[in-house]
Amino acid sequence: MTDDGTIVEKQLGLFHRVFSAVKSDELARQFSLMFVATMVANFLNYVYNLIMGRMLGPADFSAFTALLSVLLIASAIGGTIQTVVTRHVSILKSERKFNSIYHLLVKSAKPGLIASLFLLLVFFALSPPAQTFLRLNSVTPMLVLGTVVAVSLIAPIPWGILLGLQDYRNLAILMILGATLRLASGVFLVLVGFAVSGALGASAVAGLVALFFAILPIRPLKNSSSDCEPVPFLDMFKYSMPVMISIVCFLGLITIDMVLVRHFFEAEDAGHYAAAATLGKIVLFLPGAISLVMFPKTSELRVVTQKSLKIFYKSLLTVFILSGAVTLGYFLFPTFIVSIMFGQKYLFSVPYIGFFGIAMTLFALVNVFISYLLSVKKQSLIYLLLVAVLLEAGLIWLFHDTFYQVLAILIGVSTALFISLCLYLYLGSRRGSSIGQVQEEIFDSYPRL
Repeated sequence: MTDDGTIVEKQLGLFHRVFSAVKSDELARQFSLMFVATMVANFLNYVYNLIMGRMLGPADFSAFTALLSVLLIASAIGGTIQTVVTRHVSILKSERKFNSIYHLLVKSAKPGLIASLFLLLVFFALSPPAQTFLRLNSVTPMLVLGTVVAVSLIAPIPWGILLGLQDYRNLAILMILGATLRLASGVFLVLVGFAVSGALGASAVAGLVALFFAILPIRPLKNSSSDCEPVPFLDMFKYSMPVMISIVCFLGLITIDMVLVRHFFEAEDAGHYAAAATLGKIVLFLPGAISLVMFPKTSELRVVTQKSLKIFYKSLLTVFILSGAVTLGYFLFPTFIVSIMFGQKYLFSVPYIGFFGIAMTLFALVNVFISYLLSVKKQSLIYLLLVAVLLEAGLIWLFHDTFYQVLAILIGVSTALFISLCLYLYLGSRRGSSIGQVQEEIFDSYPRL
């Protein structure tokens, strides 16, 4: 009893120290909040896809997943808009020009709506040939998808503003609200007979409701006494180009292997690779909230400084710990993890998930570099990203005899890119000598247990 009581006391003491460390560090609190919100939203989205698969059946579900792949393009456009808005708002926030932030929302509404309507018309025009190519029963799912994409071009504006304001509490609520509404409306629309169109339409419903609630916290800024300045759309557009290229390149780095494996390998073998890749993506997206929190904070500072580097290195360390822990689990318990996630028929994937974890850990660290460098306008990184994408695609095209070859290329390219970005940041810093000093400060200031 005494030993058991001592163990319980030690566990409670450890929990108390962890809680106190997080509570006393603002960055750690914000990381924790967004991490929990991201995990809850991702879990609800996973349940949504699982339920849609069961309700729609194989034929309709394959059409549903094929149409969802089109949203990858929209995610690059929406991600660019959100990133550009976030950085601009972060700068306005640091200058306390809050009325200009509300002015940005108002002035962005009209071009955002015009772009959304234009894209919707494009989907209308392309619906008949898309129906034939994808073997859809009607054009309706394409029209619904066009609506979803149109919403995805407007929603990043208020979301980017909230992120720039570092209003993480409302962002966390909106993330969970959107995922919950998507799940509930999707089940309802499919139940009443809308099938694939209903499953897709759920994203539009959730997006529109979340959009309305995202605007509410921004409205009070209208009463700010600060002067209102014109929205620099031209400067924002110029900044958006390297952001767009960076996002597209990063998406290419983490998806091109799937496309080429599907092309070069048998369908069943490619399915096993896809299962391992899906588990690898968990390593990549698990710490996604870290970059989300870091970007507006370093954007406020605009250039590479000791303060921005301190935030960056703390973010990098946190991502390494989270992704590294999951990767270690993949090496220790691969059979158990694959069996739980995909079932016995995917056990062929077991030898590969640990190596996928290594590659995705490195790409997760690269993602932190991309967010930081874009926030301080170090935009030449796009050349490194372009070379990396071409190198990865070219090497897999030439060397693809086994999955191990493909994984070796992923690990090699991600390692080379990570090292290149380290050198790029070091050589590009105005005060290169300060980096080592900041690294020491990170370990001194990181929450201790």
